[in-house]
Amino acid sequence: MINLKLLWKPYPLSPPKHNFYMTLGIALFVFLFLFYFQPFGFSQLSYKYRLWISLGFGLVTIFASGLVSIIFSKYLSNHIREDRWRNIDEIMLVMINFLAVGFANYLFSYWVGIMAFSLRHLASMLLSTIAIGIFPVSFFILTNYMRLLRKNLQEAEKMNADIYQTKPSSSDVILDFKSENGREDFRCALNDLLLIESTGNYVTMHVYQNGQNRKQLLRNSLARISDALPETPTLFHCHRTYIVNMQHIKSVTGNSQGYKIRLENHSELIPIARSKSRTFRSLLSEIRNSDQLSQSLNNL
Repeated sequence: MINLKLLWKPYPLSPPKHNFYMTLGIALFVFLFLFYFQPFGFSQLSYKYRLWISLGFGLVTIFASGLVSIIFSKYLSNHIREDRWRNIDEIMLVMINFLAVGFANYLFSYWVGIMAFSLRHLASMLLSTIAIGIFPVSFFILTNYMRLLRKNLQEAEKMNADIYQTKPSSSDVILDFKSENGREDFRCALNDLLLIESTGNYVTMHVYQNGQNRKQLLRNSLARISDALPETPTLFHCHRTYIVNMQHIKSVTGNSQGYKIRLENHSELIPIARSKSRTFRSLLSEIRNSDQLSQSLNNL
């Protein structure tokens, strides 16, 4: 029996490429199922006609499923935060995809003369789609959730070992930040900077100085700030809205969506974009190796 609490656990938003592959997979399944298992009277059709009708259902499936994916990717994704996406949301999205496929295939069936137009037949097909799809879809998504959670927790544990073994050496570099309008400037030591956060048309500098947290708001974009930063391995653009100072990383935690950073003297967890996860792991490893090399040279 499914633990209902799992339905509200975080789940990663699927990238467009994944949705495209899923659409092709569903279409291929529909084609093969109709052509080889010959349900709904398909066995009475000639081989050639059955081939073309089955292929037609597959193409209609691509169209319907692709349309749902485009609508979600282009419009809904602009209003959905990934950290609020849950298993139940992913299940509902896939079921909407299935219903769109079922509706489109019913219209195709009516067009080619396989089914008569009837609201009862349409309702029956949609209900059958839900009944057939809900359990395998839920099982697959929850199983994938558990796999991702276990994998990311294990990776986070390894990264924490790197963090505990070594810390990036401190630096006396001074950072100068300028606002877009040129009227606001901010200066701080690299050692004092915790992170830089993008907030709309502004960036917020989070600084820890003299035992206190400070925030400085500047009108600028994170991209321009990132371009103006000096080349240093301690500043990492971990997410489209965050740049963190690796000197202040306290620990890394993981869930099914990926990894999050906990900084010293900062209460909020900072997400690491999935596209930056591999770079982050490599950077931690490089920092550890370079620190070990420096220690070995100092011991000579």
